[in-house]
Amino acid sequence: MELPKPQPAFDGNDFTVLPPAPAPTRFKTNLQLTPDQREELKHRCLTRIAELQREMGLSGEGAVNGGSWMDRRKRYQDLFDNDNSWRAAMYGGVFDKSNLTLGTAQRFVREMHSKAADDLLGTRPFFAAVKYQNVGDDQTARAVEELVQQRVDQSDVQTELRSAVRSALIRNECVVKIRWIKRSTPYVGPAVVLVDANGEPIKTPNGLMVYENDDFLPDPNVEEVARLEKDPLFAMRQGEFQYKQFDRLPQELIQFEGVECREVDYRSFLCPLRCPDIHEADAVFQLYDDTPQRIKETYGEYEGFDEYWAGSVTDEGSGEMRAKETHGEQRDTVVSRLNIFRRMAECYVRFDADGDGFEEEIFCVLDRSCEDLVYYEYLANVMHKRPFEAIPGVARVPNRWYGEGVIQAVIDQDTYIDAQFNRFNIKDSKENSVTFRDPMAVREWKNGAQVEFGGDKIYDVEPGYDKDHRPPMWNVNLTEKSEIGLELLQMAQQQLNLMFGVIGAKDASASDLNSSRTATGILNIERTSNLLIKNSEIQHQKAIIGIMGQVVTIVLENIRDTELLLSKDGKMLLTINREEARTIDREIRLLLTRSRSSEMLSTNQQALAVAEKYHMMRAQMPEVARTLRPLFLSQLKALEVADPDELCPNIADDEIKSWQEKSQQSAQAQLRRETREAIAYKDCPPSVQAQWETEMGFQPASPEERAQKAKQDFTLKNPEFVMPAVPQPGAHGAEEAGETETGAPAQ
Repeated sequence: MELPKPQPAFDGNDFTVLPPAPAPTRFKTNLQLTPDQREELKHRCLTRIAELQREMGLSGEGAVNGGSWMDRRKRYQDLFDNDNSWRAAMYGGVFDKSNLTLGTAQRFVREMHSKAADDLLGTRPFFAAVKYQNVGDDQTARAVEELVQQRVDQSDVQTELRSAVRSALIRNECVVKIRWIKRSTPYVGPAVVLVDANGEPIKTPNGLMVYENDDFLPDPNVEEVARLEKDPLFAMRQGEFQYKQFDRLPQELIQFEGVECREVDYRSFLCPLRCPDIHEADAVFQLYDDTPQRIKETYGEYEGFDEYWAGSVTDEGSGEMRAKETHGEQRDTVVSRLNIFRRMAECYVRFDADGDGFEEEIFCVLDRSCEDLVYYEYLANVMHKRPFEAIPGVARVPNRWYGEGVIQAVIDQDTYIDAQFNRFNIKDSKENSVTFRDPMAVREWKNGAQVEFGGDKIYDVEPGYDKDHRPPMWNVNLTEKSEIGLELLQMAQQQLNLMFGVIGAKDASASDLNSSRTATGILNIERTSNLLIKNSEIQHQKAIIGIMGQVVTIVLENIRDTELLLSKDGKMLLTINREEARTIDREIRLLLTRSRSSEMLSTNQQALAVAEKYHMMRAQMPEVARTLRPLFLSQLKALEVADPDELCPNIADDEIKSWQEKSQQSAQAQLRRETREAIAYKDCPPSVQAQWETEMGFQPASPEERAQKAKQDFTLKNPEFVMPAVPQPGAHGAEEAGETETGAPAQ
């Protein structure tokens, strides 16, 4: 479509070229377009939607075309949901008779999802948003970090990301949309609220009413001042609360306000397949259905809009609204006048819409029911960037925005395993066997009676019938079970386990592990499993960082000019300025608190043992430790230790010299000690004994204690010897007479 040519206007003297007048709009927009330019933008959106539907395999009714890019995603999702009906139509053969599954693919999806979700998203908080540079910005950075973490916790982004990772492992990738939403509803009812001196309800700076049951927290900076917990900008003196009962008070029930991170149905998202990134595509579309009432509230009425118009559809206009038949939902083709939808599309296009010679990123909303543009604006005036990010499954396809998942990697092996299993199932079924009977074996059978199964009837065998060599009835299978088929089935399962590093003790022979070292072999396989999953987690980590980057940007764009935030413990009142928060340096990173698996713990333990051995050698033989230090460093580097030089520092000459001096002193002391030990301790005089006790670290005894101890030892060794009595004052005359105090002769 050609742009309108400028028309000359005569001003009385000369001709002047005037630009075309912009088309009038019902909404405010900075993107000024003429009627023809607006038509061209609409035509481009409709054309690209039709082209991408054909490229990706989506029909106009939201269904999927067989054999297309989207059909693969649908088959993988059906396989995970235990709906294998597509296998009978695609392969036929054994699946026409028996279509059971062992659930091998589902098992690997659940194992990888549990590991990846626990490693990447297993803790709270699971990410950090702000980069700390210097002490001056530290307080502001911590306040912004606290605000972001609280907003993310309120929105439960963590749970949505867990679900998105699982969907990516199933369907090869999962597109996530990030936006700020507010769900609220007005109502009139009774309430007890805080009022002013005139008896009118008080509203906080954020437009909220203060109810009787709302919590107040003491201001940590100002005494006797309380702040409203749900809006800390509102502060009052304690004891000044006055509430009033209202019978009919207009109110607003805020169900949710915050950032939303949600999966986009693969049948509702259109993006060129031959594109490395969603943000580099020329056009991206999200197809959705919305009620006429919500459209009218958001965009107003427009030409062709009528909520009772025949262009409205039922609840199966987009992929997101289609019935999930694998979960029991039923398709409803009856048009309801009470529950009707209009087919809409959010369009993100890169296009020179205003004819200035430069491509602009444009966001517009298209009503596909009446083929009219509802809204259009420069993308930068609405949002920071296109609100989509793609999480790959196991890995990203080179030079493409989509990926490959677990089911795509194992679907051939899974189909073979299920085919072998269903063959065994058919061979055990009645359809593959014939039952024979000998009519001469039973009297009733001779007369033409039919066999009754499961009843109480007793049959009499004819006398003389040899039942040991030929039973009255026998069953013959038309196809014998193949032992080779069973071995191939088991081998396929074992090889599939090895692909993902999953193995048990019974699988040692298949993996060439020594039976006597099965536990060691299993640890090696576990290490391989961790490495395989770690490679996928790196892909997930990059995608989640991109998502959280948009989440943080949206949170900071929607805060107020001044934000007061109470810390989680309620001990600090954090003040945040909107402009400072928006311009603060960010560094989105996942904390990966639980990604330290058994392999990481084992590696750390090995590194700790190497460092401990080095330091023991350093204390006992520093010269030898310095000589062998390069070998210790090589071991730590092989274990991927970040700073091996810090764990095993170099040994200086002064340290070796000091150790040599201490060694000489210790050797001399040891020689003296050995020389003294050659002499019996008891034979040494008390002064030498005291010196030995001091050297051994004991408190030496006093001379009186040593004399008392010597006396006790002598008494024990000589029990017949009687110690002479100690002379008492005034007893000299008796002693001279040769008598004791008792009159006995002195010994």
